Amino acid sequence: MFPDTKIKCKRVPLNFGPLKNASGNARVYSGDGGFAEFWIIVRDEEIAKAGFITNISEECMLSCSALAEMAEGMKLSTAYSLNKSQLTEYADINEFESCTNTAIAAIKETILNYQKAVTEIT
Repeated sequence: MFPDTKIKCKRVPLNFGPLKNASGNARVYSGDGGFAEFWIIVRDEEIAKAGFITNISEECMLSCSALAEMAEGMKLSTAYSLNKSQLTEYADINEFESCTNTAIAAIKETILNYQKAVTEIT
């Protein structure tokens, strides 16, 4: 159909990108100037959907994507208690310590921002 056209394909996780009408959001910077940013949609104190962006590396994209995937369907308190060892075991990403730390810090800050907003409203 397009014989002279070369199409470049890049693998982007389905949970990559901001979420419209998100319940909570936060961006956390790493020591090297990179960042991880998360959005969550909360229903009945459970993360119904999670999305993220990062500017660091493919490894950080993997860490953030795995964490967003893990968090979906979890109660906020359970997602907030996720730790590096759970994430590295889930996604088999032991060598990406800085990325996992940044991702975990970002989702925790997102949950805190959501809880703060809910408290201010009530």
